Amino acid sequence: MSNATTDRILSWLDSEIGHQERYHDHKERMAWTALAFYVPGVLILTNAVAPDLGFGGRVVGTILLGTLVAAVAMFVNMQFEMRWHAADLSNALRRVRGQVVGGVTLSAHELEVPDWKDGGRVWPRFLDEEVKLCSTDRSGESFDRAFRNFVDGQWSRIEMRMRSELASYVVLAVTTIVAAAVIWLPEFQSNSQ
Repeated sequence: MSNATTDRILSWLDSEIGHQERYHDHKERMAWTALAFYVPGVLILTNAVAPDLGFGGRVVGTILLGTLVAAVAMFVNMQFEMRWHAADLSNALRRVRGQVVGGVTLSAHELEVPDWKDGGRVWPRFLDEEVKLCSTDRSGESFDRAFRNFVDGQWSRIEMRMRSELASYVVLAVTTIVAAAVIWLPEFQSNSQ
C-alpha cells in the first residue's frame, strides 16, 4: 500500500473510532437518563395518587406500573445492547488500526465495500472478520452469570460494562417495588396519617 492509501485508511479508522466512542457514550447516557426520569417520576406520581385510590384504582395503578417498568426495562436494555455493539466495533477498529500501522498489506479486494442492501452498516471487507472476532457475548447466559456473581458479592468477576448495566436493573427493580408498596401499603404513603 502506498503512504497516501495508508494515511487515508488511518484517517477513516480514526474517524470511525471517534464516531463509535461518541455513540457508545450516547447510548449509556440514554439508558441512565431514562432511569433518571423513571425513578423520581414513578415515586412522585404513586405517592401523589395512591392515598386517593380504592381497590380498583390500585389494581389499575399496579397494571400501569408493570406496563411502564416493562417499557422502560426494554428501552434501557436496547440502549445497553447498542452500547455494547459500539464498544465492540470500536475495539475491532482499533485492532485493525494497529495492524495497518504495523504494516499489514491490504489488497484491493479487501479494501472494497460490499454492495449490501440490508440497511446495516457497510464495512470494507478487511473489517468483517475483525468485527466478528471482537464481538462480546451479551447473551442471557452471560447476564445470568453476572447476576450470580453480583448476588455472591464477587464484583471482580463481572465484566465492567455489565456492572453498570446490572446496577441500572437493580435501581429499576427497587424503584418499582417501592412504588408498588406505596400503591398498596398505606404506611409507605407520605400522606398517611
